[in-house]
Amino acid sequence: FVDLIRTGIDRRIYVGSAGNPTFLNGWTNNGCMTCADLSFRRNYSTNRLYIDGSIDRLAWDGSSNPEIFRLPIDYRPIKAQSFPVICSTTINTIGFITCNPDGFVTGTILNPIGVSNTNMIISGVNFFIDI
Repeated sequence: FVDLIRTGIDRRIYVGSAGNPTFLNGWTNNGCMTCADLSFRRNYSTNRLYIDGSIDRLAWDGSSNPEIFRLPIDYRPIKAQSFPVICSTTINTIGFITCNPDGFVTGTILNPIGVSNTNMIISGVNFFIDI
């Protein structure tokens, strides 16, 4: 704290861990030994949020924008923010996640032909919270 204003970077908050936001709609951490679990943290000095990790969803019918998890109030953008991500389904493709003002983080796969099981690699996603 500097003059009662929080500074520095937050601890990493892991989605699905006790006391943290939970996964929604069948999303889970990937679970592979070399993959990072989905997490986010806030840099109070720059007012940016960072999201990273690898997640899976089994039996996805290709429907658009299923919620992955919900950000706490102090971590939400003022306007929706979308970012490209790498997806691995029956074919490798591109998708995107969107961080919404209501806190829901959603995922979409482009061209979800033959999708059943999906892996999303979320890396380097960051945005200003006060946009």
